[in-house]
Amino acid sequence: GRPDIIGCYKGLFLGLECKAGKNKPTKLQELNLRLINEAGGYALIVNEHNVDDLAAMIREAHDEWS
Repeated sequence: GRPDIIGCYKGLFLGLECKAGKNKPTKLQELNLRLINEAGGYALIVNEHNVDDLAAMIREAHDEWS
């Protein structure tokens, strides 16, 4: 249930769940992503539709967090 990619960028905790096609996160994955967000981190589901926007999303999250 833990995100596929876990990292830290300029002090911002990141949890990225990678999905492809019509794959959906499990209930446990959704819970963990929600808990990361509630704890002040940034968690999201990345797929082929938003992967190109990932860098901008991380910068935006950092700006909101700072």
